[in-house]
Amino acid sequence: MKFFLTLYVCSVVANQCGEVDQNKHAYKQVYDTHAACVKNGLGESFEVLYNGELFKEDEINKYKFYPKYTCVPFQQELELES
Repeated sequence: MKFFLTLYVCSVVANQCGEVDQNKHAYKQVYDTHAACVKNGLGESFEVLYNGELFKEDEINKYKFYPKYTCVPFQQELELES
């Protein structure tokens, strides 16, 4: 079983969350274990908010942004060889 990581940035002010666009912050999405997914979800969430590329500190404060992520299990489909 594999685990699929999805990052979100949420706003307390707007009371909603939006998925982080892979074109704006690319991150690995498939992990072999739940533990690896959670660990990387924590690190990537931090990077999205605090690396300074997507959000500035004043925006984080103004919109009260916070990170959220999910690690959803899935069965990887077998690739058939031709």
